[in-house]
Amino acid sequence: MINKFVDNLQNIFLADNLSCKYINGGIIFSQDNQIKLCEKPNNCVNSNLVVVDNFNGINFDVNLLINKIPEIKLNYKNLNINSECAGCANLVKKSNSLSPCLDFVELSHWKCCFLNCSYCKRYKTDNLSEISHYDIFPVIEKMIEKKLISKKTKIIFKCGDATLHPEFDKLMYYFINYGMQDIVIYTSAQRYCHSISEAIDKKIATVIISMDCACPYIYERIKGTNKYDITMSVIKRYLDFDQASSKKSLILSYTLVNGVNDNQKEILDWYMMSKGLGVKKLYFDIDHNWYDIIKSNTPDYLKDLINFTKNLSVLNNYEIEFSPRINYLYDNFLRGRHVCI
Repeated sequence: MINKFVDNLQNIFLADNLSCKYINGGIIFSQDNQIKLCEKPNNCVNSNLVVVDNFNGINFDVNLLINKIPEIKLNYKNLNINSECAGCANLVKKSNSLSPCLDFVELSHWKCCFLNCSYCKRYKTDNLSEISHYDIFPVIEKMIEKKLISKKTKIIFKCGDATLHPEFDKLMYYFINYGMQDIVIYTSAQRYCHSISEAIDKKIATVIISMDCACPYIYERIKGTNKYDITMSVIKRYLDFDQASSKKSLILSYTLVNGVNDNQKEILDWYMMSKGLGVKKLYFDIDHNWYDIIKSNTPDYLKDLINFTKNLSVLNNYEIEFSPRINYLYDNFLRGRHVCI
């Protein structure tokens, strides 16, 4: 299986100076019980980027990764990527290192979230006992023991909401005590975790909280639940630690949803609310389902909304990071119309 996996890297890279950051030095423990090297391997022409299938956390052979990662890096080093990968946010400058030590470990195997966001297909439930997933902790211990993970490896908690699970705090304190330097957590902020506050205080965590609005009514329309007040209370508790730090650890995200929050008023309200709270950085994105429909023919009003949001950032000297999807739409917009910002 591994040999087939390596063989299928033949057409993964597009330019001599670019490579996929995951194939280059990262790995994903995915929600579909796979260990793989691409977020969407089925989108690739040569898509067998799955290292281990039907993984349940048991009988994890860490030596499989130790032996194969240098081989994988060596095999793709001088190859061209296929057109399906062009423009992917995971394309980065190539590295000459053949070390098996990973740059990224993405933990995306979580299967629970208390929200029901209109743009997300994840399983939603308030009952954690309905969800079964393997314990990642023994796997992480083995990877650190065998030096697949170092203190400089970026740990990413993503998909579902890892913070809802009891083992999340155990993992976080393990990473903190180990001396991990870069932890990224995507969360809906439905549960306060002191381990996150401690990581923020130590300047080793970036926490991206899905917000999408500035009022309970819009929140419920997008999130499918009336838990706006819970989210706000958790944000404020994390901000107590973030505001005392020079690092921009807490980020509120806004995902454009067709017909719900895709207007200047909602964006401005979100910006003003965030600024008033003392949030130092924002993230602006678009529903990926909607994006797939309109990316080749973007409505003019949406182009103007993106420009409006970029102006908020530039004119107010306030950091708003724009997703690769938003930047793609905006770059295409500029090709067809001159805009001064």
